[in-house]
Amino acid sequence: MVKSNIYDAIILGAGGAGLMCALTAGQRGRRVLVIDHASGPGKKILISGGGRCNFTNVNATTTRAQERYLSINPHFAKSALGRYTPQDFIELVEQHRIAFHEKTLGQLFCNGSARQIVEMLMDECDRSVSSGGRVDFAFNAPVADVSHSGGVYRVSYNRVNASATSLVIATGGPSIPKMGATAFAYDLARQFGLKIVEPRPALVPLTLGGADVLFRELSGVSAEVVARHNKTAFREAALFTHRGLSGPAILQISSYWRPGDSIEIDFLPDETADELLLSEKRARPKATLRSTLDRLLPARLAEALAGKVGLPVIEYNFYANRLIEGYKEEIGRGGAGYTAYDYEISKNLPPRDGVGTHTRAEQMKRAEGFLKAVIPEAEKANVRLALHPNDPPVPLSRGSEQIMATFEHWKQYLSLVKSPYNGMTFDCGVSREMGEDPVAVCRYLGERDCINHVHYRNVVVRKPYVDYT
Repeated sequence: MVKSNIYDAIILGAGGAGLMCALTAGQRGRRVLVIDHASGPGKKILISGGGRCNFTNVNATTTRAQERYLSINPHFAKSALGRYTPQDFIELVEQHRIAFHEKTLGQLFCNGSARQIVEMLMDECDRSVSSGGRVDFAFNAPVADVSHSGGVYRVSYNRVNASATSLVIATGGPSIPKMGATAFAYDLARQFGLKIVEPRPALVPLTLGGADVLFRELSGVSAEVVARHNKTAFREAALFTHRGLSGPAILQISSYWRPGDSIEIDFLPDETADELLLSEKRARPKATLRSTLDRLLPARLAEALAGKVGLPVIEYNFYANRLIEGYKEEIGRGGAGYTAYDYEISKNLPPRDGVGTHTRAEQMKRAEGFLKAVIPEAEKANVRLALHPNDPPVPLSRGSEQIMATFEHWKQYLSLVKSPYNGMTFDCGVSREMGEDPVAVCRYLGERDCINHVHYRNVVVRKPYVDYT
């Protein structure tokens, strides 16, 4: 047998909006039915605010706050919040003896549990009886059909037909499908020929892809940031997750994002980058970008940002021995000291203990294995490698052949793995020491995007490779 029920209002959805509507109508003497497909009321309330329910904001009625309500009618928030203010809800919370506290930017949270807010709203619905009204609930009740004729709405659910002269849709949007959220409200609006604003993501986390996937390793790290989209900015916390970025600042700015847009994240909102780096350089001449960021940000974030936005180049050497024993000091103009090199001093030195001698072919084979293993990782991390040429570029160093002693050697090394991340330190001094024209060498490397680091030195060559200052 199908049961029939007549009400003054039927409300679809037992979330925050549906319960507030129900208790208000019930306390005005109306007979109300609330229908929800969930097993109980306030499911989203229970998970809000980390389980403590951020139930209102004391700054919600300020001019600056009202400018940030997104609506085709930007003045709606002013009239709505003028008729029912945050203070009105705070007084209701206090009447139910629910302890709460204020967090950042005027946000109010329960000291205990979000369940207290749900229970408060249900208690207020029960109070309708004293005003001559009544609020009935139907849970686990998916709506099968909604129709309208003769000024009456009819709703069918669980083999029950209910009717009312007023129908309120408070089912929310499709934002959390795992909670049972659907596009039911939009479909119903279309059924009755109502114009709707097509939904788009808002107050949602951001997922990262491409090169930004590197930041997934920071899951769990949080920092205060300024998130900016064009002229709109929010200064609050950002949280790295295994999928991307979340936290209050990100959720807020997401409402302004459109596909193809860029969002800027300022991880040092109290600093100006150029002034910070200059002051650090003066105060700590040997400080690195990483060590500077370490003092201002969580360590894992500092490490990632230093590699991401710093000077992502690693310079390295590849040889068996560096023949430094041939260096000496010469006195030049005005009594100034110069560093000179004389191969005759060191060319007959024996191999070092435990190092032995190595041919260039052996070293090139090892270098190829090294590059094939390292360059793919460097590309992922966006860090370019810069091999410093052998300096001094002598043919033999303690019995071992040099791997980068000539310009042809440079070309051969770069051809082992062809990638912009397999590059050189262009040292104009070494170019001259080898008897090459530094301009021609620079042009050759630059045209092939192989210069990842540069050393500038002024060298006077008396005999290439073996005698210069």
